[in-house]
Amino acid sequence: MWSPPGLGKTGLVLSALARVRCERAIVCSAEGFADEGAFVAEVGRLIAAEAKQETTASPARPSELVAGIVSALDLISVPVVLEDLHLITEPVAEALLIGVARYVRSARLVVTTRRRPRHDDLVERTLPLEPLEDATIERIVWRVRPGIDAARLRAIVSSAAGSPRLARQHSLGLDVQRSIVDGLSPEQRALVMALAEIETPIGLPASDARDVTLNALLAFGYVERGTTGIRVVPNLRSLVRAAAQSSEPSKRTALELASLDARPAACFEVVRLSIELGDLDLTMRTLDARGEELLALGYGEALFGVLGREPTPGTCPPALVSWRFAIADRIRRGPSLVWAAAQPEPVTACDRLIWCALTGYSGDVATAEKRVVAFLSDEAMRALHPEAAVLHADIVSWGGAPARAATLLEGIDVAEPRLRASRDLRLASALSRIGDGDKAAIVLARATETFRGLAPGDRTELRRILISTLLAASRFVELERLVGTAGPAIGASTPEVLSHLVMATERGHVALARRLLEHLRVFAGESLSIRFIVLYNDLRLRTFLGPFETLDRDARAALADERMAAIPDLVVYLFSAHCNVALLFGEPANVMPIPLPEVTEGTNAAMARAFNAIVTLRRGERVVLGAESSSSVEVTLALLRAEIELAIFDGTLDATVRPLDRALALTREQGLALDELSLLAVRLEIHLLRGAGGQGTEAASYELARRASELGSRRFELEAALGQWAISKERSASELLAMAESHESPIASRRARALLGKPAKLDAVDERVVAVVSTWHEHPEALALDLVHKRAMLPSGKVVDLRASPLYLRILETLFRAGGRATKEDLVQRVWEVRSYHPQRDDKRLQVAIHRLRRVLEQDPERPTLLVRDDDCYAVSTPIVLRTLA
Repeated sequence: MWSPPGLGKTGLVLSALARVRCERAIVCSAEGFADEGAFVAEVGRLIAAEAKQETTASPARPSELVAGIVSALDLISVPVVLEDLHLITEPVAEALLIGVARYVRSARLVVTTRRRPRHDDLVERTLPLEPLEDATIERIVWRVRPGIDAARLRAIVSSAAGSPRLARQHSLGLDVQRSIVDGLSPEQRALVMALAEIETPIGLPASDARDVTLNALLAFGYVERGTTGIRVVPNLRSLVRAAAQSSEPSKRTALELASLDARPAACFEVVRLSIELGDLDLTMRTLDARGEELLALGYGEALFGVLGREPTPGTCPPALVSWRFAIADRIRRGPSLVWAAAQPEPVTACDRLIWCALTGYSGDVATAEKRVVAFLSDEAMRALHPEAAVLHADIVSWGGAPARAATLLEGIDVAEPRLRASRDLRLASALSRIGDGDKAAIVLARATETFRGLAPGDRTELRRILISTLLAASRFVELERLVGTAGPAIGASTPEVLSHLVMATERGHVALARRLLEHLRVFAGESLSIRFIVLYNDLRLRTFLGPFETLDRDARAALADERMAAIPDLVVYLFSAHCNVALLFGEPANVMPIPLPEVTEGTNAAMARAFNAIVTLRRGERVVLGAESSSSVEVTLALLRAEIELAIFDGTLDATVRPLDRALALTREQGLALDELSLLAVRLEIHLLRGAGGQGTEAASYELARRASELGSRRFELEAALGQWAISKERSASELLAMAESHESPIASRRARALLGKPAKLDAVDERVVAVVSTWHEHPEALALDLVHKRAMLPSGKVVDLRASPLYLRILETLFRAGGRATKEDLVQRVWEVRSYHPQRDDKRLQVAIHRLRRVLEQDPERPTLLVRDDDCYAVSTPIVLRTLA
């Protein structure tokens, strides 16, 4: 709900809740909070308490809090009212509203603001409030001041401009030609205008000389005293600020008042006001004394914003620039990366190191490496060489050279425990990526031991690195022990939220994975890592569980993303997702090559070679697999899958048993539900290719169906159903037709179409499965129908051309769809496409059509043996099948 001030948004919302007899609601106003982080943190705390979830103890970055709020809103049933959302910055407000509009299904959220929502997703959910008509304003004035004279009434109605609040205030005796503060004494006016400049309640000492003035303002109703301090009454704040001729004196008094309060919210106000007044010396003294405390409490993004608003842009002193670099290093996404990329080379060593790191985080790996190499060659920066060396290894690793990164890390000699643990965590990740799993485990254990002995502040920062390391190495069991299984708390750090998304996807916790995906999409543009993890996990979920619309297009777009093309890790994983999508749709020949000159190191190379081999084999071309060893779970599974595919290609099906059993054991040990489903489908294919049906095929299809049902994968349920159909003696034509026409499983659909003799895109394994299955239970005496070429082959072997007789073809197709026997009603409705059957109208034309069709099919049409009458139905006396007839 939006409108200009004074039109009664809050009153309307509260009265609406009363009318629907709402007994409980969460109500929170942005008025009175020091910054948007504190407001969003309070909203998160209230919603988390209602949802019985955990939340962080202190305000985190607003975007992380917004993500958690969007995720938790579906878990509560009470209405949520957020007032005065125009008081927080537009990007955060819009991220919250868009996230709710797109992804929250069951919650009731009402927002009041003075900004007109601009985003398409919000327009239809917006209720604008219009100013009241003059007649309505007159009635309000008469209630407040009965007997008011006509001239004054007209003046009040004119000045109220349709606002009921202004009408009441002006009716209470304030001269409509003057501002709201004109009736106050100079001392009262100065104090109330100064308090209106401060965006948080301020605690003043009890002995302050302003007590008398303050008490007068309290008595007049201009200010109010709460548990957190003194503030201007929220409804009057905008009117008081609008009355100021010049805000500078008010801001200076406000700065003085804020300096009297030692709490963090007031400290942030000191920074903000001193920046706006150009008192950069005070800004620096405050930041040097309290900056780290503010950052620890979650004021990072707010501080980053106000430090960029110096009175004269471009004149910011170097010390203030250093603070902005330090804050950007805490944020590491969105505007901070854009700002850092546009900065010239900093002067100080710390700033220059952060500058190099932020360049790498933005995805410009080549530039980042040049900058950090130049840093290492500068003798003046020697004090920070160990940290720069660790950063250099990071950047090299991002560039797709984990072996070189491991060599660099092993060559760094550091004594300081925090940096040593940081180096070891990175080294463990690099060793995992080059396949040295045993050494990686030793280094990770060493890093974890050092990690436990660090101070709490150091452990907090390194915990993010540890989560990222375990995530990069796919060590999901250890990751789960570290972050838990219930989903992220409101306000959890970004690496923690991303780790929960990856674990939920791999374990098949579909509801949690999709919920996290939905609210992370709002922030995908802020960071390359968030964008990649959202894209990759979305492709994984949709490939295995659907929906499949636009999936191929989205996989190609992700692989062609220019921002990710510079990071081999990201490209190789997106390539693997693209290959899985291509195999799903039976199009291995259309796999896009990796847009890199070459991938030569460690798990990247092994992963690329494995998937290249798989799609090549599916194209029907043989490959030779090299000896590969890797401790990475994904790469090990990809290599085993390639080994299985090669054995299938060579026809040595017994050679698939060992790698298949090993791969299934690995997926169950690590809880990788999606990969387990895929391997169970491969096992069913192998049993079908053995060409004998029997208990092995039945058991394989049953296990696949059971696991697919548990995870809600209709795709694999249909693949299992096709296996059951293949070994069934009845082989119902209607069941096969239903699978062929379904859009829920591309693989089952195209194989069913091929078994029906219809055109279908088949890869090499599809062709072999269809060829083997089509020979089971063959009926040499069957009537074969070719719907593509419009022909039929009689049990005698005679081929009948039906191209000139579409009516006969429709009769035979209808009998096939009905299992060889159809009622007169079904035949009439399907063949002549009428809504209802009427004997007087339809019996005669059906009898004529059947009689003429018998002349085509029967040796003796007067004594039919193939197309016969069965009670009130017509039937084909021999099995009827679909087949392609040359």
